[in-house]
Amino acid sequence: MHKSRSPSEVRNVLHLAHCSPEAAAAWLAAQPIEYCSVFGTLDTPLDRHLPEYILYRRGDPIIDLALATNGRSRTVLSKLYDRAGSALKAVLAGNGSLFVGSNHGTRIPLRDRDPNQSRIWNIVWHAPLNELRALCSNPDIVSGFYQALITSWKTDGESKISEERFQRIVGFLSDNPRVAQSREESRERHYLDGFADYEYNNFYVSAWTLAATVPVTLAWAETLARLYRRLHRPYNCLKDIDAIIARWQGTVGEYEPDHYRGVRSSLAAAFVKPSLSQLRSEDPARRDAFFLTFDPASPEFRDLDWAEFIELDRNWDFNLYHNMKVWSSPVARTKFRQLLWEASKTNSDLTRIGFFDERLEEMQGLHPEWFMEASSDPDEPQAKLDKIDRLRSEIHQLLDNLGERRNTFVIGAGLFIVGLLIGHWL
Repeated sequence: MHKSRSPSEVRNVLHLAHCSPEAAAAWLAAQPIEYCSVFGTLDTPLDRHLPEYILYRRGDPIIDLALATNGRSRTVLSKLYDRAGSALKAVLAGNGSLFVGSNHGTRIPLRDRDPNQSRIWNIVWHAPLNELRALCSNPDIVSGFYQALITSWKTDGESKISEERFQRIVGFLSDNPRVAQSREESRERHYLDGFADYEYNNFYVSAWTLAATVPVTLAWAETLARLYRRLHRPYNCLKDIDAIIARWQGTVGEYEPDHYRGVRSSLAAAFVKPSLSQLRSEDPARRDAFFLTFDPASPEFRDLDWAEFIELDRNWDFNLYHNMKVWSSPVARTKFRQLLWEASKTNSDLTRIGFFDERLEEMQGLHPEWFMEASSDPDEPQAKLDKIDRLRSEIHQLLDNLGERRNTFVIGAGLFIVGLLIGHWL
């Protein structure tokens, strides 16, 4: 018995069979994207198979590219993959719908019995780097695949991929939004299941554990530093963290490349509680971690003299720019800016203050709630600084105008007005 089609589906099929390639591509791009709430993977609406098969049969390169990007039928995408060249296969590898299926790719297949399972792993094992990169950057594959991928190379040599290719995989995973996203922020957050939660977080545990297992080389330091800058920490999953951090003390001659320090600072930021001993550590990576993570509102640091930062570390401000606890605190923002001004007196460098102002503007756009109190309270220190900043340009303009007149009385009167303005604003 033939299946009946809805009038809208029939219209779509007729239109897509004869429209221009550009119109077909626009139709595909305009279709809503649906996700499975259990696995967080892409769903395939039932009415997508026939229209996409019609488009596949046309064999037009523009349509093929649109299907590879926005197609949702795994059946059609699989057929397209089989006839595609290397460039189009790389696009397809970035489309999660090609790999949709229960537990797809969660285990490394011992035999090629399941063509869908073997396809994803053949990409891992054999595909060109562009295709491998697209797959590793794809955030829409079932969670178990990422765990299988991050454990696909063993230090004992019993693996289907080389250490060099696995290192590429870890580096490519750094570009995947999935590595920075907790399960509570993911599309499967509403699916309350203990095993699913374990499987989702197991990827992060395995990724952090690489610091304890992979060889300590400059190439691995660069790869891990790149991954760990973004990697989510689900819980305190590393034991003997001090030994793991010490493992990444690396030098080339008398010089330590930044990547070794980057691995150590990321590990310390994720797994070491900020403390005054960390701030005053001989290891600059530990100090980096302190500036990245300490909470200025914590009782331990509330009365801390920030002037000590300048004495302890010449790059103290770089990591403070990325500490959200500093930006969320009006008092801490004030201290930060004042310290930058103080530092500028010795090096005459106002660039860092410019960076602060740029970052401040960015934070005001991203988190306006952090600045509501400062903007409504006239006695707030940050509000005073903001008002002074707004006055600065007006004062300079007024003084420039006064300087042109060479009149002592006018200049004195002008300065008196300036004083009144500042008193009024503050």
